[in-house]
Amino acid sequence: MDSNFKHFAYDWNCPKLTANGRYEMKGHIGTLALEGNGDFQFIAGRFLVNMECDVEKVKRSDGKTLVFIKDFKFVATPLTQIFYNFKNLFNGREDLAEAVHKFARENWKAIAEFVQDPIWDGSLKGIFKNINKYLETSPLEDTLINS
Repeated sequence: MDSNFKHFAYDWNCPKLTANGRYEMKGHIGTLALEGNGDFQFIAGRFLVNMECDVEKVKRSDGKTLVFIKDFKFVATPLTQIFYNFKNLFNGREDLAEAVHKFARENWKAIAEFVQDPIWDGSLKGIFKNINKYLETSPLEDTLINS
């Protein structure tokens, strides 16, 4: 954290991560075409997430300072194998979908690099929205101990 409390960086070490949601994708990984939309699940062992956040400070009329996270950047790195399950690949064609799932098992890191940023971005936006709701009620002077 910088001395003005305007920017801070930290690392999250996630020992296990499971994500469920909806996906829509169309593209290629190497020579393998990917297309589909539907439900997905992935189960990961360990992830390291490097975070950087920009913070804005606002003085209240009582002189106390509120802070909120204005912007963030992240780099997520999978450290262990990820298991993927994408439903409805190729409009439900199981023969083509099985080839993609086999490829995903064998090339889990390349798949992670292809699909992870929108998943992380959406999740982190939700987390920071809730953190900012908390920070709206907690002046900086009441939450940090000045030494």
